[in-house]
Amino acid sequence: MQPSGEEHVPVEQQVREQGVRPLVSADELIVPGMFESDEDLAEFLTDLCASRRLS
Repeated sequence: MQPSGEEHVPVEQQVREQGVRPLVSADELIVPGMFESDEDLAEFLTDLCASRRLS
């Protein structure tokens, strides 16, 4: 359902307007310093694995 006053914009049009492009490599997703420590990364991965087991 569209919020009132907004019209549907096809995905293809949004892609053109926003200049979105496909990934060339998964390396493009790397964000240096995303986790402050190895412990933060380990906690994130533990939570991620746990959430996937629930599905």
